[in-house]
Amino acid sequence: MLIEHREMLAKMTDELLNDAEKPLLAEDKLEEFDMILNRAIIENKLIKFWIYKNKRIINFEGYIRKTNPVNGIIQVNTKEDGVVNVWVKSIVDMQILE
Repeated sequence: MLIEHREMLAKMTDELLNDAEKPLLAEDKLEEFDMILNRAIIENKLIKFWIYKNKRIINFEGYIRKTNPVNGIIQVNTKEDGVVNVWVKSIVDMQILE
C-alpha cells in the first residue's frame, strides 16, 4: 500500500471514530452551569470547560474574564491560548478545579 493511501486511511479512521454529536443538556445541568459560572466569577476560580467544536468535544482550563449574556459569550483567560471566546451554547460540561 502506498504511503499516501495509509495516511488517508488513518485520517478517515480518525474522523469516523472521533466525530461526536453534541449532547442535549437537561434543564438542571444548565442551572448547574449558571451556579458554577457565578461562583467562578465571584471567587475567581479556575474552571475546566468541555465544549463542542467542529464535531469534537474539546476541553481546556481558564479563568472567567468577562461574560456577555446578550450575545451568549464568555471570555476565558487560558494559559495556552490567552483570551478565548466561548459560546454558551457550545458548552457540554464544566467544573471548578480549585
